[in-house]
Formats: sequence, structure tokens, C-alpha cells
Amino acid sequence: MNLIAHRGWSGMAPENTIAAIKKAIENDDVMGIEIDVHLTKDDVPVVIHDDKIDRTTNGRGYIRDFTLEEIRQFDAGSWFGNDFIGEKVPTLSEVLELCKGKKKILIELKQKGNHYELLEEKVAELIKEKNMYQEAIAISFDHRSLRKIKDLDKNIQTCSVLHGLLINLIDEIKATGASFVSMNYHYLNFDIIQELLDASIGIVTWTVDEMEVAKPLFEIYDEIYFTTNHPEKIKI
Repeated sequence: MNLIAHRGWSGMAPENTIAAIKKAIENDDVMGIEIDVHLTKDDVPVVIHDDKIDRTTNGRGYIRDFTLEEIRQFDAGSWFGNDFIGEKVPTLSEVLELCKGKKKILIELKQKGNHYELLEEKVAELIKEKNMYQEAIAISFDHRSLRKIKDLDKNIQTCSVLHGLLINLIDEIKATGASFVSMNYHYLNFDIIQELLDASIGIVTWTVDEMEVAKPLFEIYDEIYFTTNHPEKIKI
């Protein structure tokens, strides 16, 4: 099965940390890792899910209000357990270096309109600098953000993330320039999967943590990418 570790192996280590990334890399059943990226005050892409640091660090405030040096002072692991005290919010550069030549890396651009003016530019620069066109896929709910990064560098693979089903599904996906779509598993069935396959669009689904969810979809199409917090639970 094509398993993507959600925010690293987030069932085993604090999400979006180096510890979670390393655990996912060491798991031979995992073929890719999904992470989330925001920009610091000094325009450095960092790997963290929320736009505030409150939930996953011991600090308070918005990511864009801290420089990288400031945000690295916070503990991003102790909330998960004592074994992870001292984990820091990693940079995208660090995570790309870890994954290069080992795993696919799905980079969710946490853009909202123009929340981060240089987000797409900075991410595109890093993918190019590290020559990770084969490993890296930019993904986002913000489809203008996807269009922007594709316009910046046509070689970057992209994936449209959807909240639900669109009426003109294929046209909307293609308008972003994406060759993949990421959808909640509740919206996938035989007809939708076939429609996407006929349009040569790759399928990613989330968040699948139980075999009873994965198995029926796998039986329809065995090349679906399953995003999961618990890759140890998803096996055929």
C-alpha cells in the first residue's frame, strides 16, 4: 500500500517534528511524509500545522510574529511526552534534507489568501535548491497558492486538497495545474475514483487510521495514497 505518514509518524512522535519525520523515514511501509509549512517573521519556511504555536509548543502567538531564532526557543515535543522534551520546530530545509532520496514529501502550503506574501516563492526556492522535484509535492486547500507555485516553477508537482466534492471536479483540479487531488475518504467511491483515473489524476486520501476504511478503497484502486497517523495499522 502507498502510505503517507501524516505530519510525520504522528501516532508515535510529536507531529511535524524531526523525531516524527525520522520515525517515518525508518518505516519501510511508509513511502511518503506529509508536513505543513508556514513562514516566520523573517520569511523562513517552518514545519508546523497551526498558524499559532500555542497547541504544539510551550509558547504563545502567531508564527508570523516570530523570527526563526525566536521560534526555535520553544519546546515542540514535551506536550506529546517526556521522551520528546527539547524537540524544536524544524525548518522546511532540514526536513527536505532528511527526506531527500528516501521518501516522497508532501508539503502543505498553509496559505490563506495572501497571509504569507512569500510562502510559495520560498518553498519553490528550496525545492529547486535541493533538486527535489521528484520527491516534493506542494499541496494546499488554497488553490490560488497552488497555481502561484506552479507559475513560479512549472517543474514542481502539485496536489489540490478539497474539503468536499466539486460540481466540475476535473476542471477545477486542472485549473490549479495539479496532477494529484487529496480528498477525505468519505467522498471517495468507485465512480469518483474512476472519474479521476480517466483524467489521469493521482489520488491521495485522508486521514485513514483503520484497515476497515483503507481496504475497500484499496480494492477499487490499489495505487491510492493513504495519509495516516498510524501506518503500523494499515497493512494488506
